[in-house]
Amino acid sequence: MKKCYLAILLLIFLFPLLGNAMTKEEMTQINYTKVLEIEKPEGFTSVQGMIVTDKYFVVAVINDNPTDNVTLLIYNKEDYTLADIEKNGTMTFSFGHANDFAYDATKNEIYIINNTKIHVVDSNT
Repeated sequence: MKKCYLAILLLIFLFPLLGNAMTKEEMTQINYTKVLEIEKPEGFTSVQGMIVTDKYFVVAVINDNPTDNVTLLIYNKEDYTLADIEKNGTMTFSFGHANDFAYDATKNEIYIINNTKIHVVDSNT
């Protein structure tokens, strides 16, 4: 009986949202202006994710070599160039893939998740 009430409540709250959903035809009519397209640099096989800070956007990429290193590429938001930070705007970490990562502006820390751990990186350094 409880399941039935839950299903009814979900329908009551979700049904109005479904009525406002865009159709496929409406979605294809949306136009956008591409500002820029940045290719991954030579020597990397794939892009793993991205975070945005107040001054930079940071992209996690996987190296071509089999050492399983993740490199964070740090780009200036102002002009989309690699930041002039130590090692020419890159930081390399040896922990495999960056399955996901996030930025906490209050602590100025980057949290990177791989298959087994959460790595906390101080953005000030």
